[in-house]
Amino acid sequence: IGINSDNAQADNQVTIYKVKAGEGLGYSTSSLKGMLRSGRSMTITNWRRTGLDLVIKVNAINTSVSPGYADVEIAFGPQTTPNPTKFPTKRPTRSPSKKPTTKPTAKPTAESTAKPTSSPSKKPTSS
Repeated sequence: IGINSDNAQADNQVTIYKVKAGEGLGYSTSSLKGMLRSGRSMTITNWRRTGLDLVIKVNAINTSVSPGYADVEIAFGPQTTPNPTKFPTKRPTRSPSKKPTTKPTAKPTAESTAKPTSSPSKKPTSS
């Protein structure tokens, strides 16, 4: 499946070529520089005499679908990883900041305002 399905080498691989002239925009002779399987990478040092590297990484190749495809990551120059986040700035408190009260803040009433009845009333009350 795909453009290199009937070739003699590099089946189900990503192929890396270098063209001799023309920047790859037209017909030119080319040479095979690498064949990459899933999970592999290749580094071209001093790419186009820039002093920087070109890294080609094949993340995955899927030939079980039509058309098959390759997930390829291309990175140019230094790749920086972001700094990890800093630790939390505040430490947790060792104990609660305010002590709990030992007694209720308001005194209860001496007795209830209405005494409860000892038995239910005989007639229903109206609301």
